[in-house]
Order: sequence, then C-alpha cells, then structure tokens
Amino acid sequence: MSSSSEPILGEIPAAKSGVGSSDLRISSLFQQIARALRSARSSFDLSALRRLLTDITFELTKYGDVPLSGEAWRPRIEAFVTDVLYNVQIPPVFALDIRDIENDTAAMVDHLMESLVEPDGVKDVGSHFQWHLQLASSCAKCPALPRIRAYGYYKLGDLRKQLPITPEVLAHFLPVIIFLLEGFREDDSGIAKAASDASLALVKHFNITNILHPGFEYARKLVSIIDQPTFGGRTEVVKFRIFDFVKIVLAQHLGTVGDVLQLGLMEKLFASFQTMDLLALANNCEAIAEFADHPVGLDLLEESGGMRIAEDLLVAKKDSSELEYFAPYLFRLYISLAIKHPEYCILKREKVTHVARDLILQQGGHSGAAALEYISQLASQSHAGKRYLHNLIVAEGEGNGKPFMTPILEFMGKRLSGTITQDPMDDACLRCFALLVRRVQPLTTPESDAELQSINQAWFTTAGRGLFTALFQKVRNPFKDVKIPVMAVFRSLAEQRWGLEVFRAEPGFLEYLMNRKSETDKEIKELKFDVVKAVTESAALAEVLDSVTIVRLREFVQDGPFYVPGEYQVASEGAS
Repeated sequence: MSSSSEPILGEIPAAKSGVGSSDLRISSLFQQIARALRSARSSFDLSALRRLLTDITFELTKYGDVPLSGEAWRPRIEAFVTDVLYNVQIPPVFALDIRDIENDTAAMVDHLMESLVEPDGVKDVGSHFQWHLQLASSCAKCPALPRIRAYGYYKLGDLRKQLPITPEVLAHFLPVIIFLLEGFREDDSGIAKAASDASLALVKHFNITNILHPGFEYARKLVSIIDQPTFGGRTEVVKFRIFDFVKIVLAQHLGTVGDVLQLGLMEKLFASFQTMDLLALANNCEAIAEFADHPVGLDLLEESGGMRIAEDLLVAKKDSSELEYFAPYLFRLYISLAIKHPEYCILKREKVTHVARDLILQQGGHSGAAALEYISQLASQSHAGKRYLHNLIVAEGEGNGKPFMTPILEFMGKRLSGTITQDPMDDACLRCFALLVRRVQPLTTPESDAELQSINQAWFTTAGRGLFTALFQKVRNPFKDVKIPVMAVFRSLAEQRWGLEVFRAEPGFLEYLMNRKSETDKEIKELKFDVVKAVTESAALAEVLDSVTIVRLREFVQDGPFYVPGEYQVASEGAS
C-alpha cells in the first residue's frame, strides 16, 4: 500500500485521456479526496473534504459529462473503492457529518463511472459492463460506509438502463439478482430499500423470472428471508415489499397449484391474518387480490384455505375499526372475482355478500366504498348476478326477511339526491350507480333482456322519487368529477326503454342533450354525445319519443360531438 506522501491511486498522464485540461484538475482533486478520506479526524478535515467533493462534482459536470479515458480511470476508481472506502475510519462523533460526505462521495463515483469512454469517445459501459457490475457490487459490500452500500445496490439496478437485453447480459445479471437479496437483510432501511428497488427493477426489466423459474429458486430465497429475525430495514421496508417480488416471480408460473403450495408462500401470507399485524395485513391482502387475475389463482386460494381465512376475517372484524386498514385491499379480491367469476361469488361467497351489505349501511368509509363496488360489479357482469341480488333475502339481523338490495338502493338514492361531499361513500355511490342499472351484456333472449330491464327499473325506482331530477341538477353544476359519473348513469339509462321514458318525463332534459352550448369541456361533450348516440340506437326510440325529437337527435349524432352551428348574417338593404 502506498505511503501518504506518494500518489495514492496512481497518476494519469494528460495525453493518456486525450480530453483536455479538465482531466488533470479532476485527477488532482480525486487524489486529494482519497488522502482526505484516509486521514480525516476532525471537523476541520471534514469541512475540507466537503469542499473537495463539491469542486470535483463541479469539474465533472460544468460542461456536461466530461469524457475520461476508461482504460486509465477504471483501475483508479476500483482502487479508490476497495483500498480507500473500505478502510475509512471516521470517529463516531462525526456520524451525522459523514452521512452527507458518503452521499457526496457516492455521487462523485457515479459521475466518474458515467464519464468513462473508449478511445473513440463511446461510453464504455457497453463494452465493459462486467467491470461496472463488479464495481457496483464492491460498493454494495463496503463495510464501513452504509450510504456507499446503498449506492452500490442502487447502481446494480440502474445499470440495466444502458444495456441491451441479450443472453450474455442476462447471464451476468442472474447472480446479481440473487446477490441483491443480501441487501434485504440489512438493518438500515435505506440500504434495504435500495436493494429491493434494484431487485424489483431488474426482475421486471429483464423478465428474469423466466430464467429463475426452475425450482422457484428466487422465490424460495425470498420466502426464507421472511423467517429470519432482524430489525430495521427488513421490518420497515422488506416485509411490505417481499410479496411484491414473490408475486412477480410466480405471476407467470402458477402452472400447478401444487408447486405454489410446496413453496410455503401461502402460509406466510396468511400468518398476518392471524397476528393482525395491520400494515403487513394490508399489503398481503393486496397480494392475495392479484391471484384472482391468474388462471389458476382462484384454485390456489381455495386449496390453500385462503378464501375461507379471508372470509372469516371479514366476518370477525366487520364491526371493528381495524377493518378500515385492510378491507379495502381485501375487497379488491372480491371485486376481481365478481368481474371474472361471478358464478363463484354467487355459489360460494354469499357470506361475503352479506358482510358487504353491512359495511355499506353501517361501516362506510373506504371499506364501505369497496364493498359497494363489489356488489355493483356482481350486479353488472352477468345476468345471474343481477337476478341473484334482486331475489336475495336477508336472513338475519335488522333486515330479516326483507329484500337484500332495498336498503342499499335507498341508501344510495339518499346520498345521490343530497350534497355530494369528499366522503368515500359519496364517491362510490356516484361511480357505482351506473353499474347497478346498466343493461347487462351480452344480451341473450328478448325475454331475458326484458326481465333484466325490469329489475333495473325497479332498482332505480327503489332508489327514490326525484332521483333523476337530482342527477339532472348535478350534471349542470361546474364540477367535472361529478359530471362524469352522472353522465355514466345517463348512458346506462339510454340503452333501455324505461330509461328513455325517464328522459322524456324530465322537463328540459332532452333539450339539454341537444343543446350544443350546454357543455364546454371536451370530455363532457364526448360523454354527452355517447348518451345521445345510445338513445338514437335504442330499439324503443320510435315507441317513446316523437318524430321531431328523433330527427333532431339523429342530426346531433350525424354532426358529431364538437359541431359548432354556423353564424348566419342577414344582409341589410343598401349594403354594398
């Protein structure tokens, strides 16, 4: 090892880099920084070191990236990391000061790496990416400086942006992905987050799960980290992130339910359901919800007992304030199931449906809003779902013996007829009412369509007299976030005979639809045009509206959503 009187990291002849005098100035500052890091023992030393780091950053960036000879600088940067940074010993009393210096040093190393070029001026990361990966890995192992370790993990993920997706590059990144898992075990939350961010970025960018699939090696290592007791980083960051990675790894490879059950992941997910660790539970509910999007995800949740555990938790906590922490995330699962597997919800999840009703009427908040979306999606996605909810009878409690949907519709009608606030339930009522009364697609037989339209009309009526008048008033207010869902209700009604009758009965409504000046916003104009177009395409149009109105509506559609009537000028007598 060189003595402090010698050039610590070797000199770089100016001619070697061939990039001008800035290289000499950068080289001089670089050596001074190396010496200062080795010898800093006082606040005066640290202040001087800060100035040097500021100066070299200025030199590296004042004219954009200053090109530096990769051949000359690579060994110097590598020696700086392994010989200098690995052996830094700053007195503990300066712990707060050294954090800023670490960050500035990491920024300097990053600028230097980004400035390295080949003799032809092309950046060397493409031809020497293995060296760049190795240097970033060395930074991630730096024993004395945690911010340098965090930078190393960050850089391992960031390098992907400059590299092509080729078999050769992938082969070198596979061990990097596994190595990044070591950062998950760090007690420092900043390091743990840098490692998890980098790992997630690489897995997504290179789709490395395809290569790591055999034996679920990557997923197994992730699961093993969950069981290792530690504090700090993993507790604060990784236990909420780890399932994100497992989901990514498993997303394309849920080929058989048995593979996943053997992995032991589901037991880890469900552990938080028993311990009621609310933050972890919210994350895990969100993770479970994504399984519904996979072809065998529902089978996995059923066979692992997940659906029963989730349902039992909802029933047990439906009157608890804790519900608001996790129910909105868990209901994403049921919303997805209502959209993709409505028959499953009808046949096997009736208990959840009843809990959803209680949450809407009693709990409110984001939990009630999510529950209302579940009910609305179940009603709108299939004929069976709409019939099921319409015929369902409450078997216990305050509503015993009454139709299931009646109090929900009355509740929604009251909310929609009143002043709309920022309350989550007001927003949910606005968004969901259009789903409840829309015409279910695909249509089967005229008789079936007539039956479902009859249900929709009954639900609309149950929501309260004067509801349409209230909605008509709301669509004419200046608030776009209210106009959009109200237009969706109009669009649902426009497809149905009884909806056209409601339009005809409301004074001024058809004139509003055909008035080009009633709306000025582009999006609202388009939504209103969709309503008019749906009216003109209705099979019941001629049975409900008069011929003059029909002609005007069809002219409106023919002219498009943004037609502006021409201004006609009348010539006066004697005009030239």
